[in-house]
Amino acid sequence: MAGYRLFCLDDGGHIIDRRDFDADDDEAAIAFARASFSHSHCELWELGRKVALIPPLRNAS
Repeated sequence: MAGYRLFCLDDGGHIIDRRDFDADDDEAAIAFARASFSHSHCELWELGRKVALIPPLRNAS
């Protein structure tokens, strides 16, 4: 298991939420992030390594 950090961002790129969680691998971490935070842009990190940029599933406009 690895420790991941998910940073959710507003339209200006400022952090509006942060979640720390453990996952078996990058694929599991990405799946968790997409399922849990589909409403905003997010960056997924594992230590100092950016794993993924995750866009929202739908625009809120």
